[in-house]
Amino acid sequence: MDEVFSDCIQDDSKFNAGELLETAYPGDGRSNRTFTPVFRYLHSVGLTSKEELEASKYEGAKKVVRKLSNANFALANYAGRFEKQFAGLTTNEIIASASSPVEAVLMLGH
Repeated sequence: MDEVFSDCIQDDSKFNAGELLETAYPGDGRSNRTFTPVFRYLHSVGLTSKEELEASKYEGAKKVVRKLSNANFALANYAGRFEKQFAGLTTNEIIASASSPVEAVLMLGH
């Protein structure tokens, strides 16, 4: 899944969105990971509403979106780290400074 996090911070995706949603997301829908990037790939296959997603064949993505709907996006645990190490940096500087793609995505959310 780290490749997907890395892909999300690139301008252009290296993945075929439909294939990714069919192959990677069914397993990820069952994982304990809450923050999984999915909307970029849903948008790429033309799904832009909850109704369109519910009518789609992407069962794993539906589970991921349900988890995200119930998640706490305050990211309070990361606020101190952001203030100490990332405040004032550009997007590219945050990406370059982050210890992992996951951290970069979390820091870009502040």
